[in-house]
Amino acid sequence: MSHDRKSKWKIYVKYFFGVVLCVMALWGGYVLCYGYYSESLYTCSRCRAVKRDETFWGIHRVTIIDGEFSKWYIANHGDHVHHWCYGGYSITKFIGAVAYSCGKRHPIWYIDEVSQQLFLENATPEEIILFYEYADSQDTDMREKLVSMVMPECQ
Repeated sequence: MSHDRKSKWKIYVKYFFGVVLCVMALWGGYVLCYGYYSESLYTCSRCRAVKRDETFWGIHRVTIIDGEFSKWYIANHGDHVHHWCYGGYSITKFIGAVAYSCGKRHPIWYIDEVSQQLFLENATPEEIILFYEYADSQDTDMREKLVSMVMPECQ
């Protein structure tokens, strides 16, 4: 190799390692600020499928888990658009630390699937429409009516 080729090769190697170091520094900064793992749970107010919203090293992944109630709902009410309701917590893992954040979970989480199924089987169409209006409402007072509507003994 001539002297010019060796110096060009060294320049390319330096640029390569410079780019690699910059990418690692940016990724490291992301991990320090946002953690290397985070998770939140949601449930569909219709079929009660659970959505796990995860981020691992900056890569986002959503997993939807259908339970027995989900299968019953789809068989009896057909396909639908999911209406996701917050599960009330998030967890974020940092290097050397874990952060838990808790918030007000949607009242649909307090209604067990058996009670919701019994309600849907026995309710009038007007009651079902009202139930989903309460579930989809942004007003927390209306949302709270969900539990007493399905499980009156819990008032």
